Amino acid sequence: MKSILSLTLLLWSTLLLVAASPINFSTTVLDEHSFVLRLEQVIDTEIQVQIKDQRGFVLHEEGLSQQQAKSRRYDLRNLPAGNYVMIVDFDNQIKVQPIVKSATAIEVDNDLAETVIKPSLNYNNGLLDANFFAGAASAVDVKIQDDEGQVVYQERQELDSPFHKRYNLTQLPWGEYTFYFKVNYDGIPQLNFSERISIQANLAAN
Repeated sequence: MKSILSLTLLLWSTLLLVAASPINFSTTVLDEHSFVLRLEQVIDTEIQVQIKDQRGFVLHEEGLSQQQAKSRRYDLRNLPAGNYVMIVDFDNQIKVQPIVKSATAIEVDNDLAETVIKPSLNYNNGLLDANFFAGAASAVDVKIQDDEGQVVYQERQELDSPFHKRYNLTQLPWGEYTFYFKVNYDGIPQLNFSERISIQANLAAN
């Protein structure tokens, strides 16, 4: 009970720190073709931005300096009408901003932006705690592969709260393993994360 409580407190402490952060993130429509991203008070010196279509194909990708991120214009006039998403990666979190483009207008609603806290893995004495916050995600697929690409464990977990789970890795051989997290949403492209870790790990989860 103590370990579960400690993990929960750690997770919520992280979320509270992010919520209390003075980060200023917003998007503002300029005209029927374009909008402006404004992002201030970040720590990272480079902010990664992607624009994807509804199928998850990357249509635009760039790195921004802190100064550029304070006011960055995006023109979508060459894209057909449809649903898109802007993904902004900074300070161990991701902002996922839906964009709706019609023939005559762009709609970018800041209230619909999702905040995702990237996965955090903590390994100690054969036990690995994985936790992250994925906003309104419906489910997460977890896969663990060894150094030869063999899948040693996989699962899907429905989400209605922050993801936190403890994995018992004591029976896996020593080596390098990669944890893959595929975060699924309704209506916007999935997000993919991976973390590599050296573990001694039969795999069981509490």
